[in-house]
Amino acid sequence: MRSQRFTFLLLSGGVGTRASAGLPKQFRAILGRPMISYAVAIAAAHPQIAQIITNAPAGFEEMTRDMIAPHAGNVPFQILRSGATRQHSVALLLEAAGTEVVILHEAARPCIDGAMIDQLLDHSAENVGLYGPIPFSMCRIGADGYVTAPVPRDEVFDIQLPQKFNRADLQRCHQMARRDGLVFTEDSQLCHYYGARVQALPGAHKNIKVTYPEDFGIAGQLLKGFHA
Repeated sequence: MRSQRFTFLLLSGGVGTRASAGLPKQFRAILGRPMISYAVAIAAAHPQIAQIITNAPAGFEEMTRDMIAPHAGNVPFQILRSGATRQHSVALLLEAAGTEVVILHEAARPCIDGAMIDQLLDHSAENVGLYGPIPFSMCRIGADGYVTAPVPRDEVFDIQLPQKFNRADLQRCHQMARRDGLVFTEDSQLCHYYGARVQALPGAHKNIKVTYPEDFGIAGQLLKGFHA
């Protein structure tokens, strides 16, 4: 796939209520830069990314443009209004993509690097994602609040982004979910449900998702010197 060009689809439509940032968390600074800028800069620096398409919460389109423009280099970018759900936002990004294969990422994972993109592109499978093992013990808790059963560690994984998809495959799965009135919070599981196989590759522990207020500090430590 080294001769192909790809579209980088960047989910940035949430408002980050759990992060308590006071504004959409993707705009909050980490090491003096808005969080969204890290993923944009990595995509813009990759020689096979031909276009960056992101979305924005209603009313934040111009702020998104201001945050992206200084980091996009010469790569053209487009900003769309976010959908009512994550699934809807992905579908809108897919409609705007101009390449056969897309890389899907989210602004809340600023520790992406070019090697992660290469890992996806170098694999022969059309649909590929990164998945990190979960190193701690887990259990189920019943409706009564009591522990019921352990969850074997070797059976569960952290679903990470970026992911690589054949655009037609992913669009077909989104169309069927819309037809069936189903809403998924993650695209590899949507694909699995509708019969599009997704290859799992080892993820990276540093590839965290910024979700809670303390995650900004963790991400800052991980990013020190990383995007110098």
